[in-house]
Amino acid sequence: AQMIGFSEEELYQCAVKNTPRLFPAVINPIEKEILGLGCFENEKSEDDMIREAFDFSAGMPLAVISNDKKSNGASVVLYDNLLSRLADAANADLILLPSSVHEFLAVPYFENVDINKFIGMVKEVNETQVAEEERLSDNVYVFRRKEGLISCLSTFTIRVLNNLCYC
Repeated sequence: AQMIGFSEEELYQCAVKNTPRLFPAVINPIEKEILGLGCFENEKSEDDMIREAFDFSAGMPLAVISNDKKSNGASVVLYDNLLSRLADAANADLILLPSSVHEFLAVPYFENVDINKFIGMVKEVNETQVAEEERLSDNVYVFRRKEGLISCLSTFTIRVLNNLCYC
């Protein structure tokens, strides 16, 4: 940062401002991604993509979150207010599944959701489908909309969440 005349904080603020502008978030229902029908930049507004991704009419929604380049897009979960808006559209906290460095998957967290299945799924997919250099994590995360926080789920946290006790 100092080599180019910025403090770390100034460089960070530039990244916070410019990254979403240069690499806009793209949110698609998993079904559209699988069929190759997902939208890209400028096809729909971010609000329209969020509404479509969390449409409960076809069952439990699963959203794919990336950037418009579909490359190194997992970082979009850190964009200002994006997860809050997704959680508001789902009217629930979100379970975040790291698919790879390129994307996250998000599913609404409800009382009947078995988080252990998601943990197993992430580990299995990473071991069998994702190149080691593209693996982000074997962990599953939760975005708690009241607090606006992302937490890594451990065995203890899973028990706490399943008992609907937020500690």
